Amino acid sequence: MRNSTIFVWDLDRAPAYLELLESLGSDTGDWSEERSINRLVHPWCPGDPEQILRDFGEPILILHGEKDMGFPVQLAHRLHAALPTSELAVLPRTAHTCHFEKPEVWSGHIGRFLD
Repeated sequence: MRNSTIFVWDLDRAPAYLELLESLGSDTGDWSEERSINRLVHPWCPGDPEQILRDFGEPILILHGEKDMGFPVQLAHRLHAALPTSELAVLPRTAHTCHFEKPEVWSGHIGRFLD
């Protein structure tokens, strides 16, 4: 699935996305314990992500593509409801790679959140 366009909604961006993937080489993205976030969240055994984020105790920005087929937007809404210190930004007409499809919109949300 690595060479798939399932992660982009705007198919005009698909060739650039596939070119980017090709440029990354053949690394399969094998996550080891050392590569996980502070060893709290391991991709194969994540524990309770909501509790981990609640325990973080700081404001959290959730950015999500409206058309994400791998992680439906309903999951972002559920996470937002579970995290009282969170802010949710759903990027319209983007999929899982909303940062790739609409980088200006994505980074704008991050800039406003950090201000």
